[in-house]
Amino acid sequence: MRKFFTVKLSDEPYKTTTNLNKTIQATYLGPRYLALCVHTPSGEIRYVARSGETEGELELPNLVDDDPETEFIVIDAKEKTFEAAYLTGTYEHDPIPDYVEQLSNNRGTYTYTWAGGAINQNYYGQDMFYRNGEFTTPRFREHAVTKESVFEGSKKAANLITQSLVDNDYTDSERAALEEYRDWLNNLATTYSDVDHWKIPFPANPPKYY
Repeated sequence: MRKFFTVKLSDEPYKTTTNLNKTIQATYLGPRYLALCVHTPSGEIRYVARSGETEGELELPNLVDDDPETEFIVIDAKEKTFEAAYLTGTYEHDPIPDYVEQLSNNRGTYTYTWAGGAINQNYYGQDMFYRNGEFTTPRFREHAVTKESVFEGSKKAANLITQSLVDNDYTDSERAALEEYRDWLNNLATTYSDVDHWKIPFPANPPKYY
């Protein structure tokens, strides 16, 4: 079936707030009816067991699963369009413009390019549950690493460069580039203390060290 629906977006990539009320209009292009295997105690949606344009095509009484704690439920994509699109990935929408932010104090530019669909790129996968007869809303994706780990990694890299400058021979220009990069890494936590760590403009081609 073909059904229009609205996808809510977070205020920024990797953020969970929706104060800006960002949305995009999308079109569901999948089957109308879906039979879902649900783990009843947890509400986990295990898989889409069967689909069809009519409810009869699902042959619900014939569906079985090895786990006795599962049940099969039917959803109508005409009524639960976002849920159907989330579970099947069969939807489309116009391209989402890049998110571009100029960091203050001339600290660079952060650009996020939407390379996938609004649902699978903005929401965690396999994060929708069916509990008490209702579907839960999946969570917005957050960044996979912490700011603390990024700053800690930069300090370790700076120490490795310092040791490499002692142990290895470099030309004057190579040594200057490495010292500049080392100092940048050492100052990272201070320079970007108020910046989301995924927005830090790390050099695309840092100098090599051994």
